[in-house]
Amino acid sequence: MESTSLFSALSKIAPVEASKVNMISLDDKYAYPPFFRFKFKGFDKDDDIYILLESIVNRFNGNLEWSLITKSQSRNFILIPKIFEIYLDNEFYNINNYIKKMTLSKYKKNIDLAIDDISSFGSYIILEYNKKAK
Repeated sequence: MESTSLFSALSKIAPVEASKVNMISLDDKYAYPPFFRFKFKGFDKDDDIYILLESIVNRFNGNLEWSLITKSQSRNFILIPKIFEIYLDNEFYNINNYIKKMTLSKYKKNIDLAIDDISSFGSYIILEYNKKAK
């Protein structure tokens, strides 16, 4: 299932701890933007595994640009389309925030583009990680 593709891909790199493995709402794919919050079990935030993953994420050429972000007060990382990154701290689950900034049709189009990216994004991460980690 594409909504768990990033969980599956990252689990091939190292054991993953995540509060939820689905990136998309099961009830309504437009309920909120796709994202994946995780950490690698047994790795510190400043470990090289995250530096390598960030460089891979930055090179992914999908429908949308993606980001790997973390906050100083958090032990977790988030994979999210860049276009939605600015909303993380401001009512992320409130669809009206997105509609005010980008219209409902553009919001839905960006969600669809992100969902279309997920499977190939997971494959790309594994492929590139295996090349670089050797």
